[in-house]
Amino acid sequence: MFGLLSFKESIDWGRGDKKSRPRPIIVCFLRYTDREAVFSLQATLDKESQIGIGPDLPKGVVEMRKHLIPKMLEARKQGKRAAFSRAEPYKLFIDGVQFY
Repeated sequence: MFGLLSFKESIDWGRGDKKSRPRPIIVCFLRYTDREAVFSLQATLDKESQIGIGPDLPKGVVEMRKHLIPKMLEARKQGKRAAFSRAEPYKLFIDGVQFY
């Protein structure tokens, strides 16, 4: 699908207990295009695969998103397009209009 990816570094996170869930791996990409190529594979993963791909966001951004996620889910139930911006992950857009 795509060629060789360049990583700055990769980190295994957590303890290696066999009974617990798999440990997360954090990867720092050298090129933004490599990062986007990996993120594009997220839609092709099976629901049962126990593999997730997502950005490692700061705690403050995660807290801001927690308040906006119910509004995003409600908009999607109404058939609207709703997503967080990749460039500014604390901003929610519903049908192309920024929502705070």
